[in-house]
Amino acid sequence: MPACSVKCAHEGNGMDMTRSLVAALLLFVSAPQVSAADDITIYWPSPYFNRPDDSTRLAVKLIRQRFDALSVGYYLESLPVRRAVTQYRSDPTGCSVGVTGRAQEGEVASAPMMLFKFWYYVLQGSPLTAPGDVQSAVTISGAELFSSFQDDDRVNWTLAPNYDSVVGMLRSKRVEAATLLEATLPDIEGAEAFRKLEGSPAFAIHMSMVCKDTPRNRDFIEKVDKNWGEPVAF
Repeated sequence: MPACSVKCAHEGNGMDMTRSLVAALLLFVSAPQVSAADDITIYWPSPYFNRPDDSTRLAVKLIRQRFDALSVGYYLESLPVRRAVTQYRSDPTGCSVGVTGRAQEGEVASAPMMLFKFWYYVLQGSPLTAPGDVQSAVTISGAELFSSFQDDDRVNWTLAPNYDSVVGMLRSKRVEAATLLEATLPDIEGAEAFRKLEGSPAFAIHMSMVCKDTPRNRDFIEKVDKNWGEPVAF
């Protein structure tokens, strides 16, 4: 038996313990958020709901980063846009995001937090050169709950359930244009096939945090306003 057998085994156990600790830490860092009973539930309307990891989205990352510093227990639940709105409306203590300035009676809302600019994108080679040229376009279903873009009767609008469907309709030329956030382009495979129509966005949405009016939520909104800073544009 080698003279170093006991020492080698001891060193090996130490390395195994180190590896186990690192693995546990990585698991903790990457684990999905788990709701506690007294957390504030924030229903996040996500156009990416058909993808497995909504935490990669820039807006969600920003929300988590800013809210984690507030010392307030919260649970961010990503849902399809319409379902998020429905869930929020039926939850007497919940929160969500809403259009700035549209808080209803029984709600409290933060100052503007984010500005989402949805631009027209067309296929490379499209003859369209300006937003006013667009006659048919697709956007995410649920956007009509936050914007009055459909009031423009010059454009025949189609609503798609998620961004994958939005992009698919543009690729297949079922519409002339699709509305996308510039920040989403890195997530779209083959986005170099698209061209942004410069000028004015198809529509823009100023968003605030909105909650049912409870003492805890008023305190939460006060902390959001105090710590958020200027609205972030996407």
